[in-house]
Amino acid sequence: MTIVRWTGVESLALRDAMNLSVRDFADKLGVQARSVSLWERAGSDARISPACRRFLDTLEQQVDARTRARFEQLRGSTIQPEPNSEDDDVNRRELIRLLATVTAGLPALMATLDGDELDRVAGVAESPGRVDAATIANVEAILRAAMLQDDAVGARAVLDTVIAQRNLVRGFLPECPAVLRPRVLSLYGALTAFAGCLFADGRDLRRAATCYERAREAAHQAENTDLGTYILCHQAQLAHWRHIGRAGVDHAVAAQHWVRECSDGQLVAYTSERAALAYASVGRRVECITALSFAADTLADVVPDSDSLAYFAGEGVHLSIEAECHLALGDYAAAVDVSSRSLDLIDTAVAPRDAAFTLLDLARGYAGLRQIDDAARAVSESAELADRNRSPRLRAAILDARAELAPWASTRAVADLDQQLDARGLVTV
Repeated sequence: MTIVRWTGVESLALRDAMNLSVRDFADKLGVQARSVSLWERAGSDARISPACRRFLDTLEQQVDARTRARFEQLRGSTIQPEPNSEDDDVNRRELIRLLATVTAGLPALMATLDGDELDRVAGVAESPGRVDAATIANVEAILRAAMLQDDAVGARAVLDTVIAQRNLVRGFLPECPAVLRPRVLSLYGALTAFAGCLFADGRDLRRAATCYERAREAAHQAENTDLGTYILCHQAQLAHWRHIGRAGVDHAVAAQHWVRECSDGQLVAYTSERAALAYASVGRRVECITALSFAADTLADVVPDSDSLAYFAGEGVHLSIEAECHLALGDYAAAVDVSSRSLDLIDTAVAPRDAAFTLLDLARGYAGLRQIDDAARAVSESAELADRNRSPRLRAAILDARAELAPWASTRAVADLDQQLDARGLVTV
């Protein structure tokens, strides 16, 4: 099978499916390792030459069936069809088989769902008109377990699960009892939004944007204000990553409007934090600080709730986002201070990716203060955490942070950092 359009996303998916290092993959293609690294860092925006695309086509055609199947799963090909496409007529038993297989890797889930409960889901998949509250609750539990697993080890560990669930729940909608339809729509929206998060973590920002739009439509149909607000926060964050600051403000302002109807304190605080970063990205210092202060005051009165959509919201995450704001505003000393305090609060056993990104904020703060030894040390610590959470977005951010240290490449600290990154398969350019 020939891929019509190769980007860094597809290249990374093929390399992971083949279980190859950057260097080994580059050798098979006959290109430089730094070329592969650059593609992966650029994600869906990577520009790959026609000759290299032909090399990738040839390599993909040579892999065995199992590797090709894994490649298709990693690049998320099963989530692309529109809800009304012919793919709605899926083999639901095959979806259940896949669901049972991939959830075997989620210990927290399997501790709460027994065989009878999975059989219940399978039965409803065969006859969607039989969907009931217990079935929906079981799929919701699978989603929550997948989210926690993603926090710990990264998107690729749960992508298959989430895609299977999304397609499964989509099949429930046509024959779902009217009384349950808002809840099923909300679950479909939550699954689609989480798929968007996974694609974003895989550096496929275009597909992430598509998922978020579909998810928000489902939230609106369900009249689920909390979910719609939460998705708007995702869209504000995505706009920030795509360097479209004013679009991020648009989404953040919309989220702030809708969150007035929400009683979830963690979601209220998180919405304000996302607004703060959106304002910082366009240089609106006063609005940024005001939003941060409101979020801090809100969190001070909140009792953490694991069932919140923003279950992760707390002082550690708040300080991490505040550090990003300070960096965007050029306040390097403040960024160092708050990111250091954030790291004292983030549990690296539960959220290594969050801690790794906060370390990169710390590194950028130190670099801005010209404290290069400290900056290199923070990047190195982030790379260690990337061994535990294999986030492509994190690995690309580590290389970006190293690139910012280029003026000091001849120093002992940066030279040592390069050796450590190279040993981890993170090829610097």
